[in-house]
Amino acid sequence: MNRKIIPSLMLSGCLAMTACLAVPAFPAQASQEIYHISEDDSPVEYHSPEEIRDFFHSRPFSRTQPDTFDEEPDLESETAGKLSGESVENALNTLNFIRYIAGISADVETSDYYENMAMAGAALMTKTGMEHKPKKPAGVSQEFYQLAYEGTSSSNLGQGYRNLSTAITDGWIDDGDTSNIDRIGHRRWCLDPRMQATGFGHAGSYTAMYSFDGTDNGYEDVPEMVLWPALNMPVEYFTGPWSISFDPSQYPLRSSDQSRIKITMTSEKTGKQYTISGKDTNRAGTYMNVETSNYGYGPALIFTPNVRFSAGDNVTVKITGLRNDSGYDGLQYTVHFFSLSSDEYDSTEDSGDEDTDGEEEEGGSGGSETSGGSGSSNGSGISDHTETSGGSEVSGLPSYVVHGTWGLNAEGSWTFLDDSGRFYKNCWAAIYNPYADPARGQSSFDWFCFDENGSMRTGWFQDPDGSYYYLNSASDGTRGKMLTGWHWIPDGSGLRKCYYFNPASDGTRGKMLSGTVVDGNLLNTDGAWVIDGVVQTR
Repeated sequence: MNRKIIPSLMLSGCLAMTACLAVPAFPAQASQEIYHISEDDSPVEYHSPEEIRDFFHSRPFSRTQPDTFDEEPDLESETAGKLSGESVENALNTLNFIRYIAGISADVETSDYYENMAMAGAALMTKTGMEHKPKKPAGVSQEFYQLAYEGTSSSNLGQGYRNLSTAITDGWIDDGDTSNIDRIGHRRWCLDPRMQATGFGHAGSYTAMYSFDGTDNGYEDVPEMVLWPALNMPVEYFTGPWSISFDPSQYPLRSSDQSRIKITMTSEKTGKQYTISGKDTNRAGTYMNVETSNYGYGPALIFTPNVRFSAGDNVTVKITGLRNDSGYDGLQYTVHFFSLSSDEYDSTEDSGDEDTDGEEEEGGSGGSETSGGSGSSNGSGISDHTETSGGSEVSGLPSYVVHGTWGLNAEGSWTFLDDSGRFYKNCWAAIYNPYADPARGQSSFDWFCFDENGSMRTGWFQDPDGSYYYLNSASDGTRGKMLTGWHWIPDGSGLRKCYYFNPASDGTRGKMLSGTVVDGNLLNTDGAWVIDGVVQTR
C-alpha cells in the first residue's frame, strides 16, 4: 500500500469548484465531422477485457468485509481514529480498479494527512449528521472542529455503507438517484484524472473520501474526455447513468448546448435503437443533462436510455451537436459490455455487498439516497417457483438458477437483468446471488420475487392464489430472498411473532403455513405460533 506525504496545510472549498477558464471561440466554419473514438484513437489509455480482469485479480478487494480500525474514532474524546492498513488498501484498490477501467491513472496513493481530515469529518458527522458544512456542536473544540470541517467540506460523503469499497462502487460511482443524476458529482471526483492522492474516513455509519487533491497539484496533462461506462466495461461494476466528463479547454460546454445535442444508442445484441435529447428530463427514466459546474476537472454530458445492457453486448453511441475547439460537431464510440468471469459470474469472486441503502454527498452539494440505473424490458406473469427435480448443474448450481446483473433503480430498489437480456418483472426466479457470504452459511442462490415494475420485493407478499410469503428485509447480503422454515418476523410496531414457511420443494415452497401443527407447535389462522391460545412474541 502506498502512502503519499502531504504537508500540513489546511485546505478548503466546496466540491463544485469554480475557476477562471479561458473559453476558446468556435471556428468560424464549424465542421460537421464526427470524432470516432476507438481502441486506436482513444482519449484515455485503452484496456482490453483481459487486462481489466488481470488488474482486478492482481489488486483484490472485498465489498463485504467490514472496515476495521487501528484506532477507533470517538467524537467525545475528539479522537479522529485511524483505519487499519487492510481497510485503507481495500478502499484504495477499489478506487484504482474503477479508474483503471476508465483508462485514467490507477496509481492513486493514500495520504495520512488527507485520511486524518476524512476520519475527523466522519467522526463529526456521528453528531451532526451528513453535512458538508456542519455547525460546531457544543463541547467540540475549535481545533478538532476545524480539522473535521476541512474533511467534510472537501470529501465525497456517504451514509449506510458497510465499508468504503461499497460506498465507492454502489454510491459515489453509481450516482444515478434522482437527486444526483443531474450532476453525478461524486463520480466526477472519483474519476478526476488529476487525482494523485486521497484519504478515507469511516465512523459509525458515515464514510468519506477526500476528493480535492487534483485541484491543487498543478497537473495539466489531462485527457480531453473520460467515458463512463468505458470502451470495455465489466457489467458487474456499471450502474447509474452514462456520462462523459470533458476537459473544458477542449470542450467548453454551456448549458444552452443541451438544446442541440442529440444522442442515438444502438444495441448490437437486440438491434434496438434508443434516442435521447435535451427534452428528456425524467430523472427516473430517459434523461439527458449538460452540467457545467467544475466537479472533477470539467463539464459533463449525462444521459441514460433507461435500459440496462447485458454482458456480450456492444452498444454504439453517436452524439451530434457536441462541438469542440477543433471543429468536430459530435463523437461516436462503442462500449463492449463483458463479465469479469467467463461464466458471467464466478461464485468464488467477492463482487458486492447487499447493504447499499446508503446516502451520499459530494462536497458543496446536498445529500441524497443512493441508487443505480433503472431498466425496462418485457416481463412475464407470476410464475410458480417450483424447483426442477434432477437436472444438470452449472458451476455447482442447479440448472434452474439464472445468472445476470443486479442493479438499483431510481427508487433505490434492486432489479435484475439476466444474461439473455430479459428484465425481470412480475415474477419469481431462482437467481445466483454474488453478495451472499457462504462463510456465514448464506446460500449462493435464492428465490426472489419482482413486482410489475421490476423492483425486488421485500417483506410480506401475498401471491395471487392468496398464499403469503416473506422476503428477507434485512440488508445482510441476502436481502429479498424467500424465507423458509421457522422465523421471527416483526410487525409494524417492532413486536416479533414466529411463523413457519414451507421448506419443501412441492410447488408451494416458502408459503406461510397456518391453522396447523408443525413440529408439535400450533399455528393460528394468521400463521403465528400460539401456546394455550396466546400468540408468542419477542
